[in-house]
Amino acid sequence: MLVAAACLYGSARLYAESELAAAWRLPEAQHDEALVLLARAKLAYPFDCRFRRGVVEYYARTRWQGSRPDAEAALREELNADFYSIDLHRALASLYYEDGNMTGVKEELLIMRAFRPHRPLSLLVNANPANGGVAP
Repeated sequence: MLVAAACLYGSARLYAESELAAAWRLPEAQHDEALVLLARAKLAYPFDCRFRRGVVEYYARTRWQGSRPDAEAALREELNADFYSIDLHRALASLYYEDGNMTGVKEELLIMRAFRPHRPLSLLVNANPANGGVAP
């Protein structure tokens, strides 16, 4: 019984690894297919944050027309599960910055400041206004 559980556990992880790798190898134009693969990886192996956050990471690194609402929804869903992740708050602040939402940026910066009080805020946010957003 223990051997069967270990085999199931291992095969689920291998499947999740293959889906994750396949998603990141796809060209950016195939973002819908990548999101499906990342969702499969999350379902197959939700114990590892790499798979659980795959969709959020993809949205944080890849932008396309119309992706902003889905990206924000994915980030908020993951923040409900793991509020203390500074990476998730950083990704949300970056998204807000690109959209020109300075109120949202300030809220996220205050949260990050509470998590890392001695780190300069300029090192915490990595936003690119060239990703279709506006600079402040």
